[in-house]
Amino acid sequence: MKNHIAEKIITELSLSHPKNEMMERRVNQTVRAWSDIDGTEEELREFCIKNYISDEDELGKLLKKAEKSFDMIDGYMLETYRRIIEPLHLDTGEITEADKIFADFNPMSHLTEDFFHSKIAFLILLNFPVYTLEEKNELGKKWGDREWTMARLADRFSQRVPPEVIRKAMIPTSRAGMYISDYNVFMDRIRDGERTGLFPKGMKLISHWGLRDEIKALYREPGSEDRQELVKTILERIVRGEIPSCVINSGEYEWDPKENKVYKDGAEVEFESEGCVRYGHLKSIFEADRTIDPFTPNYPTAIERNFNGGVEISETEVRGMLETVLNSEVIRDLADYVSEKLGRPLRSFDIWYPGFRDASTLSEERLDSIVAEKYGDRAGFQKSIPGILTDLGFSKERAEFLASKITVDPSRGAGHAMGAGGTEFNSHLRTRFPGGKMNYNSYNVAIHELGHCVEQVFSLNMAPSPLMSGVPNTAFTEGFAFVFQGRDQDLLGVSEDRTRSDLMHRLHGFWHCFELSGVSLVCMDAWRRMYENPETTPAELRDFVIETAKSHWNKWFEPIFGEKDSILLAVYSHMIEYGLYLPNYPLGEIIRSQVESHIKGKSLAVEMEKLCTQGRLTPDAWLYKGTGRKISAESLINSAKEAIDLLRAMR
Repeated sequence: MKNHIAEKIITELSLSHPKNEMMERRVNQTVRAWSDIDGTEEELREFCIKNYISDEDELGKLLKKAEKSFDMIDGYMLETYRRIIEPLHLDTGEITEADKIFADFNPMSHLTEDFFHSKIAFLILLNFPVYTLEEKNELGKKWGDREWTMARLADRFSQRVPPEVIRKAMIPTSRAGMYISDYNVFMDRIRDGERTGLFPKGMKLISHWGLRDEIKALYREPGSEDRQELVKTILERIVRGEIPSCVINSGEYEWDPKENKVYKDGAEVEFESEGCVRYGHLKSIFEADRTIDPFTPNYPTAIERNFNGGVEISETEVRGMLETVLNSEVIRDLADYVSEKLGRPLRSFDIWYPGFRDASTLSEERLDSIVAEKYGDRAGFQKSIPGILTDLGFSKERAEFLASKITVDPSRGAGHAMGAGGTEFNSHLRTRFPGGKMNYNSYNVAIHELGHCVEQVFSLNMAPSPLMSGVPNTAFTEGFAFVFQGRDQDLLGVSEDRTRSDLMHRLHGFWHCFELSGVSLVCMDAWRRMYENPETTPAELRDFVIETAKSHWNKWFEPIFGEKDSILLAVYSHMIEYGLYLPNYPLGEIIRSQVESHIKGKSLAVEMEKLCTQGRLTPDAWLYKGTGRKISAESLINSAKEAIDLLRAMR
């Protein structure tokens, strides 16, 4: 029926406009999106006849109108939402029930449908073609800024998901975020048998980030392997759901993770384990995403929407790159190097070995002291951003502009960057400020997030069009964040040997990518499992995730670390809170390596600006245009191999 309607409209339009493949495409995509609630067949015909544009100048005027309007709409909508959810994201006091209820409201949930009801979406679909990923990669080789802007504008309306479906789908994600943000372990209440006082008074660590980072920090303290093992045990209890519910975000009880016993006032007490709560959140997000599937025929699963539609690299290609990293022989050389440095065989928690980043030999306490003296608190770090950017090579003028578009906030969670939706607004850099002060860990996170924010400011405010704002996908912004984070100690002035520091930075990138490739495969397999078995219960999902983590560990990691059946690959909170986000991290390291290879011997500031102001092309097109290469893990692997060879030659 719709094909018949489209043919009639095309025939009538052909009387006054050139008939071609583009006319047919534009009319057909408009007719497919039109539903009974939008009007009758005659109203559809009248709309198309009245609003179809073939003149290039008139199309240009419409493009400019859309550019200006969407910049304003997107900016104000995202800013409104950001302020609504601030209590969940920022460390501004206890989260109330009212905060949670307001957080379930998203002013953008009805926005796309409002564009259809107002006919704005149909105006865009009628005049700008929607392209597949394959077409963008092929045709994009010859496109200029105008063609890419038109394609990105049409992408906005390539799928039509009812607002009620969107609103309901966002609720589980919001609730999972609240669950993760308040998932802290009071470390000064941890005991090991009769041993107490193992961790500093007042230490409260979020899962998984804070607990993992404590394992990293303990490498600076000789003889601390027993405490690292204790923290690892905590992480394993969390993955299995064996952690006592009463010790989550509470300091009321003492907890012995090894024996999994709880004490109050010196006496052992009974408790209930958390069980499958963690996996219930993951299952709820999956079920919410499934409600979207029927409305996205081009990408009929969340997996395809994430990779083909969002990342714009197929899941198969991503999986292939990750397995290339995991299968690389260079990891054995790195493992031998780490084992030599530690003076012992590797253990499972050594996947978080931080020594590649330590160009200095300073303790965590000394680094905390340097950071406290240099920045102090949130306001101090905010004021220091222009100086940090000039130290990274940006001109004074450019550094001040970038800093003026970045706002530093105290994070409730581990930290993140929230970009602006429109050119009038700022990007927000979030990191923790324990007790209102900045320490080395929060500084390290802040430099990572600063990389995100600089990319966000460039790619929004200096892109060819706000309609092309951003980089191809999240992995690219993670790539820039890793570039910045790798220079954190240089910025503090504590990297003692720049050549050695560069080599260690390259090795850290590979080690990090190796770990996260395994983590990402567990996440991807969990989503495949849920789609293959949609009735999977949270308990069954927990069991599957644990067995999958063991399987990937035994295949890729056990030959390196020597321990069998570790479940640490399942511990990342991102898998619970952000769906299929995790693969962006190893992809980010792969892209970082390619970007760093490109800018080697050049100015980071100059090259970053060139790359980030290209506009949001597809990943292949963006990287090829900016560096002359396609995405590949080979640069990361070769860089690590060269670094380990050079490092050994320096002994």
